[in-house]
Amino acid sequence: TDAWCARADADPRFRQKLALEAALACALQTTAEVQRRGRAFGREADYVVAGLLTALAGKLVAAFQAAPSAAGKAPTNAFQSDLPWRVRVGAVVGPMPRLFGVGFAAAAVGYGLTDGLTRLRDLCGVVVAAPPRVPILGAAVYTGLFVAFVSNGSHQILQGLVERGWWGRRRALVVVGRAGRSLLASALAIRGMQLSGLQAVTAAR
Repeated sequence: TDAWCARADADPRFRQKLALEAALACALQTTAEVQRRGRAFGREADYVVAGLLTALAGKLVAAFQAAPSAAGKAPTNAFQSDLPWRVRVGAVVGPMPRLFGVGFAAAAVGYGLTDGLTRLRDLCGVVVAAPPRVPILGAAVYTGLFVAFVSNGSHQILQGLVERGWWGRRRALVVVGRAGRSLLASALAIRGMQLSGLQAVTAAR
């Protein structure tokens, strides 16, 4: 509660931005999934559900953690003014273990649910064209690292530098900036999973 109030005091539009981040996370993750999977989108619905869950959890926590805070004792953004460099670096590095844990847990739950549903269909004799199973541990570690480094870094720049500049008072540009960041992050997350061999690369488009 204290952390929430401190961020709301530092930015009167913090609640609206977090709600916008949630909407963008769902909409743009789905868009990225459609673009990457093409005609296989329906067959790989298990991947999509897990991706949506992890994107929503990871992006919301990263956005919350990187939001400027009015509590000076615990700086949350490297671009907060009047802070020494050591403290600014700590604002980026300090939350990484927590963000890794959130990403790890979100992916473990998301892909664990996917795996559980796949096994349940097998036990019930339901034949569907399901995608290959994702190694849950590997996917969880990858997602934790992605949230800790990529999501954390991009939100640090977006909320601490871009939105506190001249265009931070222009709501339309803020929406565009957040949409672009979310879409790029979603595409990178999916492509990284595929290139690392954690998800199959669909041949048919």
